[in-house]
This record gives sequence, structure tokens and C-alpha cells, in this order.
Amino acid sequence: MGINIPALNDKPYPLLPDRMYTQIKWFVQLVIPASMTLYSTLAALWNWPNPVAVLGTMSAIGLFFGTVLGISTYTYYNSDARLDGVMHVNKTDGGQLYDLELNDDPIALTTKDEITFKVDHSH
Repeated sequence: MGINIPALNDKPYPLLPDRMYTQIKWFVQLVIPASMTLYSTLAALWNWPNPVAVLGTMSAIGLFFGTVLGISTYTYYNSDARLDGVMHVNKTDGGQLYDLELNDDPIALTTKDEITFKVDHSH
């Protein structure tokens, strides 16, 4: 049983925009666990009400958003959104000829620390 992801051009597209992904990841990895630890400690020290219900709710929220992040990561790595273009490898009589197809303006690539290309050997 697989996950049915909406697709454009037969390729899944990322579920979340970059900034939203980063914010939710921060929330799931830092805020929820820290809040759960804080509440459970203070609830035990100060006899706060319903610690099981509160921690169960926070845990369920963390699980839900963690699942959304997992699906988003899966769709990102199975899409071309992470790529800066395609390098076509063309076989010739004298060897191989390489051709770069960029997804963006070449000047935009100069602002990046890394660039990633898909390699196409079909030519």
C-alpha cells in the first residue's frame, strides 16, 4: 500500500513550500518535545490537572505534523523541485558530449552554495 501523491507531469511535487517545511520541522522537533517535558515536569511538581490528557494531545499533534513532514520529504525527493537542471550525456563517435539544461537563469545559480543536476544517459 503506497501513498497517493498528487502529481504534475507524472512527477510528485513537494507538499509544503520550503519556509513552511522549516517552520513545521522546528515546531515538531523542538517546541513540542520541550513543551511536553516542561508540562510533565511542572504538572508533577505543582499538581497541574490532566497531565495524561495534555501530554497525549501534544503527542498526537506532534505525530500528525511529523507525518506531514515525512510525506513532504518523500514528495520533495521524488520530484524535480530539488534539481537545478539536467545533464544530458550524448554518445558520439569520438566519445561523449555533455549538455546542460538549466531549470533557472544561470545567474541565479551563482547565488547558491551547491547545485544539483539529474544525469540523463538516454541520448
